[in-house]
Amino acid sequence: MIRKILDATYQHATLKKILVFLLLDLVLMLGLMPFMGGKIAALSDGMQVIDLQIPTYAAQTALDMVAAYGDDARKLYKQVELTADTIYPLVYGMTYALLLAFLFKGNLPGSPKWKYLLPLVPLIGMLFDFGENIGIVTMLSQFPDQPFLLAWITAKFSLLKWIFAFASIILITLGLIGKFFK
Repeated sequence: MIRKILDATYQHATLKKILVFLLLDLVLMLGLMPFMGGKIAALSDGMQVIDLQIPTYAAQTALDMVAAYGDDARKLYKQVELTADTIYPLVYGMTYALLLAFLFKGNLPGSPKWKYLLPLVPLIGMLFDFGENIGIVTMLSQFPDQPFLLAWITAKFSLLKWIFAFASIILITLGLIGKFFK
C-alpha cells in the first residue's frame, strides 16, 4: 500500500499540481490559521494555541493552557482542530510530498528505494500532526479533567511533527539547491 501511495505521489508530482497545493498551503498557513489563532487568543486574554509551541511543551503546560483558555476559546479551538486543522496537515503533507517527489525524481544516486522514501517524510509528519490534533481535541473535550498521560503523548506527537516538518524543509532545500546547480 505504501508503494502505491508513493508511486502515485511521483506520478502526480507535476509543477502545476505543486503550485495549486502550494497556493492552498500559503492561504492556510499565512491566512486562515493565524486568523483563527488570533480569534482564540482574543477569547483567552492572549493565550496562544498549543499546536505552535516549537519544538514541544511539557504535559502540564498543555493542561494549564487548556484550563486558561476559558469556555469560549476552548469551544472555538476544538472547532478549528476538527475543521481547518484537519485540512491543513493534508494540504501541507501533500504539498511537501509532491515537491520532494518532483525535486528528486530520477536524481538520486544509488538504490531507487531511497527515491521512494523521501515523500514519506512529510506524510509521516502529517500523521503526527493528526495525532497531536486528536490529543488536543480530547484534552479540550475532557476539561476540567486533566489527563496527564494524554497531554504527555500529545506533546511527543508535537515534537515528532516538528522534527518531520523541519526535516521536510531541509530535504526540499537540498532538492532546490540540487536543481539549481544541476
